Amino acid sequence: MPLLALRPEPRSLLLLFGLWKALLLLIACISPGPGYDTSASLLFLEPDRRLGKSTGQTTLETSTSTSTSSLDLPRIGSLARWDALYFVQIARRGYLFEQEWAFAPAFPRIAGSAASMLERRGLAVDPLVLRAHVAVVLASLFHLLSVLVLYRLSRVVFPGPKGKRIAFVAASLHVLSPAGLFLSAPYAESLFCLCSFAGSWLYAESLSRSEPEQASKRDVLVLASSLSFAVATAARSNGVLNGALFLYDACVTSSALLKKGVGAYAVRRLLVIGLGGAILPLGLIVPQAYAYHEYCRMNSAPRPWCSSLVPSIYTWVQDTYWNVGFLRYWSWSNLPLFLIAGPMLAIMVFSAAWGLNIVAWPTQVPTAPVSSGRGYTNGDAETESSTASHSDPMLRRMAVPQLIVAVLAISNYHVQIVNRISSGYVVWYWWLACAIVDHGETQATKTRPMLLEVTVRWVVIYALVQAA
Repeated sequence: MPLLALRPEPRSLLLLFGLWKALLLLIACISPGPGYDTSASLLFLEPDRRLGKSTGQTTLETSTSTSTSSLDLPRIGSLARWDALYFVQIARRGYLFEQEWAFAPAFPRIAGSAASMLERRGLAVDPLVLRAHVAVVLASLFHLLSVLVLYRLSRVVFPGPKGKRIAFVAASLHVLSPAGLFLSAPYAESLFCLCSFAGSWLYAESLSRSEPEQASKRDVLVLASSLSFAVATAARSNGVLNGALFLYDACVTSSALLKKGVGAYAVRRLLVIGLGGAILPLGLIVPQAYAYHEYCRMNSAPRPWCSSLVPSIYTWVQDTYWNVGFLRYWSWSNLPLFLIAGPMLAIMVFSAAWGLNIVAWPTQVPTAPVSSGRGYTNGDAETESSTASHSDPMLRRMAVPQLIVAVLAISNYHVQIVNRISSGYVVWYWWLACAIVDHGETQATKTRPMLLEVTVRWVVIYALVQAA
């Protein structure tokens, strides 16, 4: 495959990233017309007209006398459609309408803070247009960083020369993600990817430090991992599913305590895991607590969700405004959307099963002995074989959140979003990368390369079509 022809090193990833982004942006710029969603045209209204005030003009074009001309990139609208407009508006003036709470605060807060910093330095640009441009730059930067972090994470999980090739192919697949321009648009996906991958990388590093004398370093890495996951959760609520890593180790450590008796080392391990698991959901709890204060405590007419057993504005908004719920999307009219999401759902489910050692096709999980210095132990040596564990323990931990997201996409979500939220889950990248590298080494059966080529081509074509 062409990916194997590149040198497996970060500089090749940078080159691939630059060329791919340039191609997607070129397609977006040359695509004719505004598309069926014209909401981005709001960015180019005069500020007064955007607020519904009369200006005497009859066109949607921005007056040449406005200060936005210095950032007059008409095709920014190609990146600021659909939900992106919500993120840009939240970045400009915070949450104003209840339905905006469907969008997590981390990305718009960061974009808004960066734009405010530029304004304090004297940049005179319409606030909404400025924040749209800043959000695009930040999203692209976060995507680039997530590519590099995924490479480092993969190097930890898959050591050795073969692991280096697997890491490179996996990171390259993240560059070519079916999320496409969503990873450069004012959306939270790129920030979610960066923080999820960083949290997983830190957690993987902690698992390689299993000796008692390394306990302090391991504990710091676990807590740093939980903070990164908390930011990921503040970017996208499904980030809370990363808590499966902590739950897995809490169960393993608790089991070891029951079998071997109470020991200071194991108790300390369990306490740190518990603290990390408590930090992670703060990315979801803190925004909900703030909304509860604003709508339920400070409002003379509290909203209906305030009296719920678990008063969550997020679940209320998703239910009331976006019609998100169990099997609500299952209608004949949405069948085309299920067909669009079908390939990615199949990839996510099958690769998760591969990571959990339920299936071993098209390739088995590469393993490394613990004695190599990069294997993982966490006090459960009897379950993590030191020589021939078929499924890497870190991979098993990460397969669970991916599988849960795929199931929720089928049963609860607007199913088509799986093509972009899948970008933040690594097991399917590893599944394809392992198969591609294995094929490159063995030149195996024709069935496998056909599957690989069809899968990778679908990812690339979907991203290109979406860019238009």
